[in-house]
Amino acid sequence: MSDPSTLASLSPRRSPLWLSLVAASSLIVGCVDEELDALGDDPTDDPTDPLSDDGDITTESDGEPETWAVGSVAVIATTGGTDQGGTPTIRVPNGTRAGDLLLLFLHRTDDTNFWANNGSGDRLSDRLRPWRSGGWKGPVATCAFDNSAGDFDCAGQQNDLNQVLYWKKATTDDLRPDPRDSTRYEPLTIDFPGSRPAWAIMATVRNGGASSNPVRAWAGQTRCDNVEGTRFPAVSGAKAGDLLLLSQSFDDGTGSPGYLSSSSFTARSPITRYRQVLDRDEAGHLYGRVLTADGTTPVYETNGDPDRNLSHCKDIAVSIVIRRSGT
Repeated sequence: MSDPSTLASLSPRRSPLWLSLVAASSLIVGCVDEELDALGDDPTDDPTDPLSDDGDITTESDGEPETWAVGSVAVIATTGGTDQGGTPTIRVPNGTRAGDLLLLFLHRTDDTNFWANNGSGDRLSDRLRPWRSGGWKGPVATCAFDNSAGDFDCAGQQNDLNQVLYWKKATTDDLRPDPRDSTRYEPLTIDFPGSRPAWAIMATVRNGGASSNPVRAWAGQTRCDNVEGTRFPAVSGAKAGDLLLLSQSFDDGTGSPGYLSSSSFTARSPITRYRQVLDRDEAGHLYGRVLTADGTTPVYETNGDPDRNLSHCKDIAVSIVIRRSGT
């Protein structure tokens, strides 16, 4: 704050009235400066986003997850990975923040999946590399292909086509940059039991979930309906503002592996296709939309592929309602 006596010595010819006005104004400016110092940075400034515009990843210094904010639920980004020997590699999607909901959809064919999160050798947390990438909860929405008695429900043998869902809240341990590529997060390898094909899809959901279980309700069905696309069952108990995710596992659709392409199983309005994972004649897809009404969801169907062999009944369709945080 300026000293009025200094101002007076610099302006000896000014009138006493002028000097008194200058002194008063300097007192006011000094008080305002002190109040701003107490407030700190401008409270209207936006915090730094974990993913800057140029794609560089930054991580927060605090190792604890942020609290889940209440707001509109949204899928921020997805990633996918596949491996014929059962050890797919996947990454946390770019743009993920500590506190976001991470959903890990695990698909398998001709071998077992992570049907339980306990027991020796079959816990998901024991078969992840790097090991610190733990904390996954589940499984939920477990579904295995079953055509017994013609009911095609999810109660099939666990060594046929199958899928499960795990979830967690992202922490800064999940957001470590890849030392070989700082624009992406560190890769995560999943070592499935056995040596048959496996594939995975990870989705980052903002403002989704609850501290105990983000899945409000789900329904699954294995399909044999002689249509080119995939039909997802209706699920009851949904709330307006929830996120409906539709997860598909596909296998053995043709006698000529490799025909599947980006044009296979495209979405039909009003659903969006978030991710497609292809490997020979196996595939995984994730679709979804934000719900606008309470109650039972419609039956949604995707487009198919004209080369699909309809005599092979090998797709799984799981409809999952993710809670909007705070509900």
